Amino acid sequence: MAGSYPDLLAHGVEDAGRFDQFDLFAGSGPWHTTQMLVEDSQAIEQFAPVALNTDGKVVPWVSGLDPALEAFGIMAQPVDASTPGKFAPIFISGGFNHEALVWPLATDTLAERQAVFARTPIYVQQLL
Repeated sequence: MAGSYPDLLAHGVEDAGRFDQFDLFAGSGPWHTTQMLVEDSQAIEQFAPVALNTDGKVVPWVSGLDPALEAFGIMAQPVDASTPGKFAPIFISGGFNHEALVWPLATDTLAERQAVFARTPIYVQQLL
């Protein structure tokens, strides 16, 4: 489900005149986050799977690009490539709606998406 996602930062309450349903979570929690340093010059979309590079910095996870880079989390807020040395919030556990996450094009089935987080406390599933 690529497209526009809600801004999850608190900016006050405003009447938008409508309600847009957005189901990020699926199943039960707990949902945990942490903050980690993102590799310089990396643009990472909100709700994209992420991995750690050899320097221990966060990079986008890309299917088949480097088998050593295993996904460990989901980016909670977008990261702009022009901001060097940025700490960003990352989901590291919980259940997520696989259709709400931003996946590489090659990872397009539920089974493939579940396999990405097979060795982590994150699981993805379909909404009922």
